[in-house]
Amino acid sequence: MSIWTRYPSFRFRHYTGSWTERSRLPTTSLLIRDNFLFARNPSAIVRLQIERSYDVLELDERRLAVIVGDVTGKGLPAAMLMASVLGSVRALCSAGLRGGELIAALNKHVCTTNASGDRLVTLFYGELDTITGEMTYVNAGHNPPILVRSDGRVDRLQPTAMVLGVMADAVVEARQVEIKLADSLLLFTDGFSEAFNKRDEEYGEERLKESFVRAHTLPPSIAVERLIADVLSFCGSVQPPDDMTLMLVDRQPA
Repeated sequence: MSIWTRYPSFRFRHYTGSWTERSRLPTTSLLIRDNFLFARNPSAIVRLQIERSYDVLELDERRLAVIVGDVTGKGLPAAMLMASVLGSVRALCSAGLRGGELIAALNKHVCTTNASGDRLVTLFYGELDTITGEMTYVNAGHNPPILVRSDGRVDRLQPTAMVLGVMADAVVEARQVEIKLADSLLLFTDGFSEAFNKRDEEYGEERLKESFVRAHTLPPSIAVERLIADVLSFCGSVQPPDDMTLMLVDRQPA
């Protein structure tokens, strides 16, 4: 595992897994100086085989690409398509494509490889300037990430393009947002918002937002564990049926 040595003002914490089998997973973390952490699988109820639905790429000495996605359907075909999408994002970044141009090319690729149209891909792709906090992003039909400001205000990064794999010539729009000091951004998949309890009530994005507002001032590792605990408490004895991914981007003074 390579240890990056830049980006002192950002911290990342990540969880991905499925709540179908009890198992303690080893913790995996990436430390960048003293306060930038990325990628942790906390102890949780998870499937032993985890589908990876996120990535973080180093674009240059100050910019990162953060990606979270999801595929309709379950099982090996969905996992293979998600792996293909993430691999394609890496290849397109290496070729020099960025922003809306990259996602437009990715959409054409998904339309070609998914000619039957039986699987759709949602994707959030953001290019983060770790010095200024500026992020250029494309949201292709994905759950809108939750941005909690230092004063508790909440913004949502709404879709700027349709889901991938439907129309090869779909319009793709890139937008900008600034992540300021003490702001926190939560990226997630619908495995969290669509979890339900024994009364068949859905957890929902509103509960996730409220839980994040309460937890966003905590250290990232604790905040993520609080979010997971809140979903588990809501579900009770019901096992959420879908894969779950969280990525927390937390900007603090260097």
